[in-house]
Amino acid sequence: SDSKWGNPCIGLDGRVYAFGHWGQSRMAALDAAGAALGRWKTAQKAPNMIGDREPLLWGGGAVAEIGGRKFLYHAGGFEYEGENFTNPRSQNKVCYAAILPDGSLSDWKLTTPLPYHPMGAGVAAHGGYLHVFSGRAGQFNVGDPVNGMVDWMHSAKIDDDGSIGPWTRVGSVPIRACGIASFVRGGCLYVAGGETAGDGAGTATSFGSACARARLEGGRAGAWEPLPALPGLAGKTPHGVIGDWFYVVGISDGGKTPVYGVRLPPDDPGRDELARAAALLDAGEVREAIRAYRRL
Repeated sequence: SDSKWGNPCIGLDGRVYAFGHWGQSRMAALDAAGAALGRWKTAQKAPNMIGDREPLLWGGGAVAEIGGRKFLYHAGGFEYEGENFTNPRSQNKVCYAAILPDGSLSDWKLTTPLPYHPMGAGVAAHGGYLHVFSGRAGQFNVGDPVNGMVDWMHSAKIDDDGSIGPWTRVGSVPIRACGIASFVRGGCLYVAGGETAGDGAGTATSFGSACARARLEGGRAGAWEPLPALPGLAGKTPHGVIGDWFYVVGISDGGKTPVYGVRLPPDDPGRDELARAAALLDAGEVREAIRAYRRL
């Protein structure tokens, strides 16, 4: 039940990490065929992400690789006291932990907080930047300028030690919701569905089916390209990429839970990088062109 509130669950290097529910971090290894999980065990050294008395729920997560090291990130969510959601508080905290060679995690550390307090925000990492977008703002924090779903996108540079620099507002995503299905592939951020109305903490009133993508570069998203919509509604539901397919679990209806899938275009970021490098060279931006060629 660790992910019953939509907390992050990430597959990486033959392991699955579930983290954020009650501040816990767990790990299970996949078998050789990648079809079954072994026994779940605690993945972190510390007993809780940010303290024994502060359980986290409904945050977003991502994995990033910086200088050959891999880090997990958790952003936003909310905390409460006791077992009956006493004194709930939306959070702008951002935590990170290094993935150690044996697959376990280092102690979680706090880094630069977000400029708003989102529940169910999307989190993605690409090109040395951490991106946080959308979510339900202001539900349990009157300091936010908006009390509702937002479409904001913020980015921060990831340092070599895994910490992040200051956050910068870099535009918006085309979906104003929380619990959006999202992933990065071929240098593009894909978004789909989401809870479009509700309190973000358990009571949802409507969901979406819209899909879109944009190329990530230099800590920013390019122009958003609309994609064919999901066949049905989805939001705060499991999703993931397996091979060349993207899967999203839909909203249950009449006791049946649909699963939607779509084949993704070929993943060839090198081709796009080569085209950008050639364009920079034609424009006389020799130094930037050399950097682009080196990234190949």
